[in-house]
Amino acid sequence: MDIKINLKVILAGVLAIFMAVACNRGDTQGFEIYGKVTGADMEGSLIYLAGLEGNTLVYADSTVIADSAFLFTGIQDKPQLKFLIPLRSVTPAYAPKPFILENGHINAIISDSGMTVSGTPLNDGLNEYRRKKTGFNTEKRELDNMYKDSLRRMTREKEAMFLARYRAIEKSEADYVAGVISMNNDNVFGGYVLLENRYILSNAQKQAILSDAKEEFFLLDGIASVDEALRRRNELNAGRKLPDVGLLDIRDGAMHRLSEYTGNGTYIVLNIWASWSAPSVAAMHNVKALAGKYSRKGVNVLSISIDTVADEWRRAVRRNGMYWINLADLQGWESGVATRYQINAIPAYMLLNADGTIIMPEGSLEEIDSRLEQLLGN
Repeated sequence: MDIKINLKVILAGVLAIFMAVACNRGDTQGFEIYGKVTGADMEGSLIYLAGLEGNTLVYADSTVIADSAFLFTGIQDKPQLKFLIPLRSVTPAYAPKPFILENGHINAIISDSGMTVSGTPLNDGLNEYRRKKTGFNTEKRELDNMYKDSLRRMTREKEAMFLARYRAIEKSEADYVAGVISMNNDNVFGGYVLLENRYILSNAQKQAILSDAKEEFFLLDGIASVDEALRRRNELNAGRKLPDVGLLDIRDGAMHRLSEYTGNGTYIVLNIWASWSAPSVAAMHNVKALAGKYSRKGVNVLSISIDTVADEWRRAVRRNGMYWINLADLQGWESGVATRYQINAIPAYMLLNADGTIIMPEGSLEEIDSRLEQLLGN
């Protein structure tokens, strides 16, 4: 007699029995990832449990989505970042977000809009962190839009108010992020938050975090790059030459070395900015005021953009009346200036001596103005 076996029905039954037993016994010796699929058409698709080795995604396990459910089980020695990657044929259903694989009962819900993972302490903390980050990003985006909408009737008072509000949001975000990391400086969640916010936290905050972090914090490969970046930033001490980089001069459209513009007998105020950064543009009135104040006193302003689109950079320079030297390499955050000088946020400012050596590797315009007054005897 032939017996027709419905594997999907059997698998679904096994999942239900397993989860009922696991929940009743309160077993946390290993992990169970119990997934439900709602709305998304993934029936019969493979779903992979994957991790990162360097920048390479490595598939560790897989199972089939059956009756809108799936299950992974195992034992995890230490919490690690992992990905759940459902595939339709050979194409990922959507860009996956990392979750934290730790022992315990993990719930994963997949829908057309994405995936949420919850149920264990670190994953619940990760969800709360993402919710807060979304709030900060929304606040900044709304403020950016308000600023851009007001450009035609902008006053210096309005710009000052905008900058104050923006800086307050950035400070709240950085303080929140630093707090999350300090509470998780012994696990991979803290390391992940540091990597995601390396351009938000100050160098002092990152230095303090890394000096107090425990061994498990360093499980992510990228943490070493943050440590190395801080080491390079610490090399930008007063009295040392600024590392040279190649940059495009807006006046002739040719590539030059930054060293061509420094060490020529004048103090140099470096202004690192971008046309897409509303705080950078809003602060340009203050840069212009400083340039005018010291124009006859042996001080030059030099703006370096980390834009990626040449036309947008050029238009912003004209629109903002930036009559001084303007340079860029159009590589965004991957530019030599951002990476070699470890720029975390823009606008950023540096002060160079008349011989090209560093006086202030970082500081606000107000601090640079005060230092120039001291140097020039005003």
